[in-house]
Amino acid sequence: MTGQTEAPLFAPARMERIALPAGGWLLRSREPLAAHAPRIVDRLWHWEATTPGRAFLRNAARMVAGAA
Repeated sequence: MTGQTEAPLFAPARMERIALPAGGWLLRSREPLAAHAPRIVDRLWHWEATTPGRAFLRNAARMVAGAA
């Protein structure tokens, strides 16, 4: 550690706990979700459309051999 203060990686947990009738709890965030794509694949399609020709996954052994 350098003694410098780093920005937190995650926001503080702001949760509410609701007791369930049959026992146990329901934990729910008090912070609403930020805007996001409905499916993960939507981000992949966006990435593919904005960076054509750039590989997403490659075989590392082929890259080392120069056959990327």
